[in-house]
Amino acid sequence: MVRKRKATRKRRRASKVLHFKSKKDYLKWLKALWANPRLRRKYAGKAPHAVVYIRGKKHRVKHTA
Repeated sequence: MVRKRKATRKRRRASKVLHFKSKKDYLKWLKALWANPRLRRKYAGKAPHAVVYIRGKKHRVKHTA
């Protein structure tokens, strides 16, 4: 007897370019990102990380200790 493989959905690749209307919206999304491990893995798991634009201008994250 031959087993049939389960039908699997093809995963869509996460967009690596994110656009936000304001810094407040970006920070709200960032808070949700760190609260949800699935989202974190999707957007911040491996390089290249997502490129963020706020009002059309590229946003660079400053990592300070």
